[in-house]
Amino acid sequence: MDARAIERFWSKVDVRGRDECWEWQASGSKGYGRLMMDGVTWGAHRLAFTLVKGRIPDGMCVLHSCDNPPCCNPAHLFIGTHADNMRDMAKKGRSSSSRKTHCPRGHALVEGNLIKRRPGRVSRECLTCRRVGNLNQEALRKKRARARADYQSKRNDPEFKKKRREINRAHYYRKKAEASNGKG
Repeated sequence: MDARAIERFWSKVDVRGRDECWEWQASGSKGYGRLMMDGVTWGAHRLAFTLVKGRIPDGMCVLHSCDNPPCCNPAHLFIGTHADNMRDMAKKGRSSSSRKTHCPRGHALVEGNLIKRRPGRVSRECLTCRRVGNLNQEALRKKRARARADYQSKRNDPEFKKKRREINRAHYYRKKAEASNGKG
């Protein structure tokens, strides 16, 4: 990057005191500054970090300690993984999941009615809904097992075999008729 390009970048940053946010003043996306530099689109905060603190390691993110997306103050920026960023977001209550007070079925998402995922995960789940879902799944499994057992017990019955053959034959001829009429 040449000196003119770097000067052009800093001219779009409202540089203030060391502890204040230095906000990006030009275009952006979802609150984060964006700019083209040497044919590459940069996040303004990522470029500020690179210019002042050096290269960003592959696979790493530049995180804001100030939680202000347009901030380009290198003192407010630090390196972390995507997981670090998600943990930081959840800890500070900025994830959509952490702001939810009720599940879609209206149950309160309070301590005692929450399934918390692995530590550091953002998503939360309603324990009441999970229990109801598990009960429904168990009932469905039992119903299918009964139907299977019922079928197994009838399978060798001559009347049952005759009825199955009739059903299969009727299905076969119906499909054949539909195919010849151009429906299938």
